[in-house]
Amino acid sequence: MSAKKEELGVAQEVLSYCGKCKLALAHVIIDMKDETTIGKCQCKTCDAKHNYRDPEVVAKKLSKAATRKKVVVSIEEVWKDAVAKTDGNAKPYGMDKGFEVGDLIDHTAFGQGVVMKCISNDKIEVQFEEALKLLVCSQG
Repeated sequence: MSAKKEELGVAQEVLSYCGKCKLALAHVIIDMKDETTIGKCQCKTCDAKHNYRDPEVVAKKLSKAATRKKVVVSIEEVWKDAVAKTDGNAKPYGMDKGFEVGDLIDHTAFGQGVVMKCISNDKIEVQFEEALKLLVCSQG
């Protein structure tokens, strides 16, 4: 199926990774960059024309991408990090009080939290140990 390096040339069959089929399949060479380097090829399965992609190189890239781990951060970790960045002095929460981003607040029901964002003149987003909450306040 695969052409040897000495036989590489236009109209020869070669194994290439097809991005459309997402597989290494038989292709026909339609263009050469030089005597030993394949330029473009055409998939014999879906007829897509594309640059030659060495199946071994693509397989290595795909396996590296598959082994990368996503970093998952828990709500508690976000909360602990936010609290560590405050001065440690918690302000009592009240709907009639104003708060700024980074303020540590003490809520009677949710406990301590950190103001993460001011949504509007009367709403703040607060990170508590258990959850992110939207609270009403007075910013004026």
